[in-house]
Order: sequence, then C-alpha cells, then structure tokens
Amino acid sequence: MKILKFLTAVVAVLSITFGVPAAVLAAPAAVYPTNGQLIYTYSSGFEFQWGSAGSMLTTSYDIEISTDPTFTNTAPGVMVDSNDGRHTTSNCGSTVQPNNFPSSYAYLPATTYYWRIQAYNNTLCTALGATPFVTGGTGWAVYYFRTAILAPTLTSPTPGSVLSDNMNNDPSVTPPHPLPMFQWTAVSGASGYVLQVSGFANFGSLYINTSVPYSNTWDGGAHIGFSLSSDLVPNTLLYWRVETLSSLYGPSAWSSTPAPACLSGYCSFTTANVSAAPVPIQSGPGRSGNGKVTTDFTPGLRWNEIALPSGSTFSTYEVAASMDSSFKDSTQGCFDVTSASAGLSLLANQVLNNDFANYNYAQLDTATALAAGPVGVNCQTSGGKFNPVNQFFWRVRAVFSGPTYSDWSKVFSFKTSYPKVSTLNAAVTDPVHRTIKFSWVDISPGPGYYWVQACFAADFHEGSCVMSQKPVSNPYLWMIPKTNARIVPGGTLYWRVASGGLWGPSLWTDSGYANSSVTIP
Repeated sequence: MKILKFLTAVVAVLSITFGVPAAVLAAPAAVYPTNGQLIYTYSSGFEFQWGSAGSMLTTSYDIEISTDPTFTNTAPGVMVDSNDGRHTTSNCGSTVQPNNFPSSYAYLPATTYYWRIQAYNNTLCTALGATPFVTGGTGWAVYYFRTAILAPTLTSPTPGSVLSDNMNNDPSVTPPHPLPMFQWTAVSGASGYVLQVSGFANFGSLYINTSVPYSNTWDGGAHIGFSLSSDLVPNTLLYWRVETLSSLYGPSAWSSTPAPACLSGYCSFTTANVSAAPVPIQSGPGRSGNGKVTTDFTPGLRWNEIALPSGSTFSTYEVAASMDSSFKDSTQGCFDVTSASAGLSLLANQVLNNDFANYNYAQLDTATALAAGPVGVNCQTSGGKFNPVNQFFWRVRAVFSGPTYSDWSKVFSFKTSYPKVSTLNAAVTDPVHRTIKFSWVDISPGPGYYWVQACFAADFHEGSCVMSQKPVSNPYLWMIPKTNARIVPGGTLYWRVASGGLWGPSLWTDSGYANSSVTIP
C-alpha cells in the first residue's frame, strides 16, 4: 500500500526528447474505477475510463492492468490486460483517441488489481517514428481497485416454498432434524455474513438483521446456516437475503439467487399456518412439576389438547427430550418420537386414549419412548429408565395434515432423584447389650445425607418406630436398643434407608430386600 501511495502521489513529468516539454499534457485522472474502488461486476470484464489529458484528436493513451503493483512481472495472469494493440504509428495521427478502454478480461473475485495510464501528444508520438510510446509521455498515473468477494447462493428455504415448521426447516427427515432455518453456500475467504429477513421486498423494515459468524458451517463447511431461537410469524410472506463480509473485499453484493423464483439479491417464502403450541401440564397425580425432582424414572409427560387450524386434520404429536435445553446438541438427545415409533400409539390421539369425555390432555409414556430408541447414550443406562441425578428437558408439538407442525411448546424439565439404596445389612454385634449395626452400600453419585428408619411394623407407621434419624453421612449407623424400654428379646425390627440432598429425597429401600429386618436377641 505504501508503494502504491508513493507511485500515485509522485507522477513524474518526464523530460521529452527532441526538446518538447512533457507538461504539454496533464497525467490522466481515473474516472472508473476510482482509486481503491470496490468493483462488484467484473467477471466478464468492464470499461476503464479516465479524464481527458488533451484534445481527443491530438492525444493518445497507454494503459496497463496487473496484479503486480510494480508492473515488472509480465507473466500471464499477472499482467492481465493492456492496449498494446493500439501501440502503432497509426495511433499517432489525428484520429480520435477515446479516453476509455473496454477490457474483456475475466477478473477474479476478492483480488487487488493495479492499473496505470499515461497520455501522449500525437505530434510528439508521430515524431518517434517506428518506436512510439517509448518516451515522451506524461509519466504513469497509477491506481488500484478491488474486486468484491463473492455473494452467497441462497439454498433454504427453497424459493417460493411454504414452510411446514416455523423454527426448523428440514422436511426430508421424519421427524425433522433441527437444521438451521436459513441456509446458504459458504464463500471462501469470508469473515462472516449478514442475514436480513423482512416482510417487504424493499427490506424497508427488517424482521431479522443479524451477523452470522463464518464458523456456522456443516456438511464439510459447504454451507452456512442461522438457527432461530423462536418461531417465525405464521402464515406470512417473507423475503430474505444474505451478503458476505470481508475486511478488504466486502461486503459483497446481496445474495446470488436462482431465477426465476428469486429476484435481485433476495428470495421469498411463506411461513406455515400453524396452530398454537400444546401446553404442558405442570403438576398433578402422576406428573412431574416443571423443574422439580421426581423419584419416577419413567415419568408420564402430559399436555393439553390443541385447537387445529381451519381445514386441518390432526396426525400425531411429536415429543422430544434432551439433556440440552436448546435441543441443538444431538449428542445430548434422549428421544424424538411420534406415533410412527413402535408402541407409541397414544400420540396418535388428541387426548388420552381418545377419551374426550374424561380427559382433555394427551400423554407420552417415557418408558416406551426410551425403549423405542434411538436413545442418547447419556440419558439412560438400561431398562428404559432415565438416569438418576440428572436434569432432562422436553417439549411437544402437534403434526397435522400437510404435514404441517404447530409451534413447539415451552420447554419443560424435570430432575431425577438419587437412586434407591439397594443393599442392606443388619447384624447383632453384641447379643448381651442387644447392639445392632445397620449398614448399606453407599450410592453413586453420593447424596448429601441418608435418612434411616427402624420400626416394629412392616408398614413403618409412625407409632411403631424406635428410630428415625437424619442426617447420616456414612453408610452405616450404630444403634443400642437397651436404651429403649420397648426393645425386648425376640422382637423384629424393620428398617429402611432413603437418600437426601439437592437431588432428593429418593425413594425408601424396598421392604423385600434381604436383611431389611432383624430379630432382637
């Protein structure tokens, strides 16, 4: 750049042979492209223009275009064009010499080109005889221009299409995978992109106006995408366009668009005429309150029926569960199911068991959904149950004729508790004093504490208990029954353990476990 500025500023007025002063003509000034200009239309060449240095009848010009700012490298592709064809003695006569040069060279995108121009007085040029345009010019005036980086090609939503889903747009997969709604081709050398969406073809008011980083790529980096965080407005004609960003060669022109469905720089599509989202039910028998800890590792997920758009027929519900609240990380997905999945026929009904008289909600049996698969590796260990001590997120939407999808519901969540203690042991360590040691295997992940109950009744009703204690930080507890007058030889004590803490309480240990009772000596 410093070399360029120096060359541009110091346009030497050379001494002309035969005693004719060079100052007869002024160095030509660039008209198009101007110095440093970003050119958008260049692939099949364009016309260079400059200011007149003298009369069109008595002035000739010499022009060269190169990628080399010194113009010393004349290799093909470096010295890309010139008017050498005009460098003959016939150009030194009184014929009209225009101050323009049509170049048909196929210029490359995102490239810096240098061009230089100088003027010659025709009388002096003629005096040079067989070697014109060697000496006697005004001296070179050097300029440069840049060709713009390529514009992206819009690929999805397809031009003129009607969406089936106002947040994601991949109808080729059932159920649709959450690929970005807006997709376009990646451009080499881009530093980012600008996406605009509007309800007006002139983009006078913008629904979306956002920068998209160049890193938002997939399928080997061939495509760029932008994912929505909320649904687009339903049943609306929208226009969209994208430009490429580059610190030196951008921004590009607006999108390269396929004809005839798209117009200059943008495409249009229509959003789905969707119904309102189903509303999950937060609390009640057999349901998990939103964000609460549950001891049910296959909780039933319930939601209210929906009002369908006019003329639509209900098809199924789609229910997705994930350990990622955004549902974008496929490695954290638990399931994404419809009634087409094995054993999930309830999703084919608007209400539970299609019983409109007694139910106004639908339900998913998560045990069946987990068993239907495919299931994320982090969601369950085995047996069709959610892993303990984890938070899971779920959402639901309706599918109706088209197929068209309702909006996704709000994202709800539940937390699974600590697992039940499964191994108990009770041993009389001192028959004389009837000392009993209760112990169990510590669970993992470890809870904040344990709760221990020892009672004379197998149903653990309150009046029968001789010990109810927490916290117990270690997986065993010493008990000395002789301090309690109700402890008599031959009596049977029933005991159980539960876990407590941030992910508790857990369920009590089952009474059917071995060593869940002990006889007092």
